Amino acid sequence: MTPKQRIVHAMHKKKTDRIPWAAYDVLLPRGSVEREVRNKGCGLYMWKPAYQVDRPQVVVEEKHTWNNNKRARLITRTYATPVGSVSENVEIRLDLSPFKSQWIKKYIIKSISDYPVVKFILENTVYHPDYHSFRETEQELGHDGIVAAHVPRSPMQKMLIELMGIERFSLDAHDHPKQFKELAELIEWKHDEAYKVTANSPAQLVVTGDNLSGDVVSPRFFKEYCIPFYNKHAQLLHENDKVYGVHMDGRLNCIKDLINETEIDLIESFTLPEGGGDLTLEEARKLWKDKAIWVNFPASLCHQNMEKIKGFVIHLSKKVTLSEGFLLEISEDLPPTLWQNVLTAIAEAL
Repeated sequence: MTPKQRIVHAMHKKKTDRIPWAAYDVLLPRGSVEREVRNKGCGLYMWKPAYQVDRPQVVVEEKHTWNNNKRARLITRTYATPVGSVSENVEIRLDLSPFKSQWIKKYIIKSISDYPVVKFILENTVYHPDYHSFRETEQELGHDGIVAAHVPRSPMQKMLIELMGIERFSLDAHDHPKQFKELAELIEWKHDEAYKVTANSPAQLVVTGDNLSGDVVSPRFFKEYCIPFYNKHAQLLHENDKVYGVHMDGRLNCIKDLINETEIDLIESFTLPEGGGDLTLEEARKLWKDKAIWVNFPASLCHQNMEKIKGFVIHLSKKVTLSEGFLLEISEDLPPTLWQNVLTAIAEAL
């Protein structure tokens, strides 16, 4: 079987000839080691939206500053609208994120006074189908992996991760519940549009990068904001023969039973206890019988020697069968001086 066939079979919980594994294409530098591990079965996992986004009445300006001591690029983005302006600061630390992961240092919502501007930006967002670009990417990748159609986060996770951060999110949910809920409802209404466009796309797999973790997302919030959102869109995507995955890379023990109430098909980037998770693979498999689980290799093991990494992968592989929807992946930054040995060890073990 090809890497793509293994991934597709596993996400449908069909039997594969061996354990499927892949790396996010942005986390796998091209070169001789990359070629060797891909020849040994490592696939590429690509995220790509099936749409283009326009905001006709929003002007975005960026100012870039390079900090040589921190090896960091600081980006200040200003969003100017007819009802006012908001800004955010984003940092790219090359020593911490060699693959240019962006970290928000100052969020776009800093107080309740920013809500009207952000609501205007959301209302002014238009999603244009771009199936041609998606098909081109799929054709270029061929059977070397899979292209997942990327869709926006659930309203709660967009507010938490992209717009305001944990502190502002917590304060506004408590102090300004009316405005908080109205913003969440507006986000859901706009994201519905993106999902409808994606449902008609050629994608087989649709994934949202919710980055869920139970130490931030309480069971109450998950039940109120996440389950209805996931299930509504799962029904839409299933009607169009799509597999629906959610990137849940955090501590999930306190919401594990609620996750079972969702109609999503795939838990993507599941974090094992060795990587900081608080739910074992055995517990997850026993509970989520109708869901495939795509496990992220714990980056914390990168500092182990190759034999210990091989031993870990072999031990992990013995916990599963080839027909129950288990996949392995590289979905977070690995140390730039160690990733070659890590991927080589995984490839040899599998």
